[in-house]
Amino acid sequence: MSVSIVIPCYTLNDQLELMAFNCARGYKEFADEVIIVEDGGNKSSSLLDVADTYVYHSDNRGFTKNLNLGWSLARGDYTFLVNSDTYIEAGDPKDLCIPGKVTSPFYPRMPNAINFLIGSFFVVPREVQRERGMLDERYRTYYSDDDYGGRVQDIFQSVPSVEFGHVYGGTIVHLPEDFRAKERARDMKIYEKATR
Repeated sequence: MSVSIVIPCYTLNDQLELMAFNCARGYKEFADEVIIVEDGGNKSSSLLDVADTYVYHSDNRGFTKNLNLGWSLARGDYTFLVNSDTYIEAGDPKDLCIPGKVTSPFYPRMPNAINFLIGSFFVVPREVQRERGMLDERYRTYYSDDDYGGRVQDIFQSVPSVEFGHVYGGTIVHLPEDFRAKERARDMKIYEKATR
């Protein structure tokens, strides 16, 4: 069983770069490969050093395309799709590798989230990715994880033996508020139309 970690980044400043570096270093302990995909932030020599694959593009393509790019490069039997502001708090991450199931660890700050995919940290087996695809790239920044969660709800399983932490909004707060509002409104229209 092999594990790929995909970490989408948008390192606009030193704080975000350090957060992504610490994230990658923490997950590297149990991963066969760490893929970092930089979406229009600063090119980082420290992220290049810690990653097995580091993809940099200078234009901002949006979170969803960025994550899918890293996911398409993953070679592991299981791909961990994790935001750069997440970390393992307890348990064995490999417990999240369940054949035929999309999984998320337990998030203590959202105890009711046990019934649905947590977009900041979920795990997809290769065979599920082949059958169900990746995130819908019509969404740029928001709701692509909600959409994907709906598509895999019948094969989703929460794994309470693994807990993760999340600096909630740790990456997105560095973007201008008007930009975030515009992105959210745009993606919300797509989501509402898709879920009617």
